[in-house]
Amino acid sequence: MSENLRQLRKIVSLTILLIVFVPGFSRVYAADTWLKIDGRIQLGMPADELALLLDGYVSDKENYGINTLCYYLMAPDDKPGIYYMIVEDKLVRLDIDHSELGIQTPAGIGIDSNDEAVRAAYPDIFVSPHPYLGDIGSYMATSREEGVGLIFETTAGIVTSFRYGQSPALDYIEGCL
Repeated sequence: MSENLRQLRKIVSLTILLIVFVPGFSRVYAADTWLKIDGRIQLGMPADELALLLDGYVSDKENYGINTLCYYLMAPDDKPGIYYMIVEDKLVRLDIDHSELGIQTPAGIGIDSNDEAVRAAYPDIFVSPHPYLGDIGSYMATSREEGVGLIFETTAGIVTSFRYGQSPALDYIEGCL
């Protein structure tokens, strides 16, 4: 595993912990705080261990009928949160689509960033038309070191959501469907 990938995984894990456990965590503190605590949330960790770390999160397993190999752990309806995709009882992907969470990648990209900032932060980004929005939107995908990467979804040049995870789950357009 490359050092960049290890650093990205650690930073995303630390950021998630800060958001879940530190009231008032915001974008202002993110860059300075990411590397100061141990991460407990890691891709590949068992779903039952993850659930113990996520106060109030619920499973949407029943929404998928017989396909219970893939589901999400989601925040309660009254507060925004990260969506944690579980496949075969392991964490494989995190979906972020709430700007009020203040989550940014290690390169400073988050919801409401523009596509020029994404291109500058990730020069190797692969851009394709958004599958539903066509030319109005785009999918901006980082290279996949050891199958792990980021996908930014944009509308009119602005990041509206992004996800971090392992292939092939990272590429699922409709989540678990």
